[in-house]
Amino acid sequence: MENEDNTMSEMKYCQGPNCHTYRTKDRIRGPKGAKTYQTRRRSSFYYLGGNACSMNCQDDWFRKFGEQALNHFGRLTEPKRTECDNAWYKFRDWRVGSWSTALQGGGPRTLFH
Repeated sequence: MENEDNTMSEMKYCQGPNCHTYRTKDRIRGPKGAKTYQTRRRSSFYYLGGNACSMNCQDDWFRKFGEQALNHFGRLTEPKRTECDNAWYKFRDWRVGSWSTALQGGGPRTLFH
């Protein structure tokens, strides 16, 4: 089936290292008598930036590759800092039932709706 820009939807596999081990009906593939569990294949995923089919697979990926990813892309070696006058936080006004963004600093809070 073709989408609007006249190209085929690209199918991709879940990147979870243990995806094929989870026993669900949609992972069963093969002819009768020779069924196997296989990695899920979809046109889109919702986890791990669109690369994992479930939170289980996302967590499996991070447990296996998270340390390697941090070493590759760089670890923080010192704390990040923000001046108090430039710090933003979310403030919940329970009486109104809405979130407001407030600027933290000396003096009264400034709320933006």
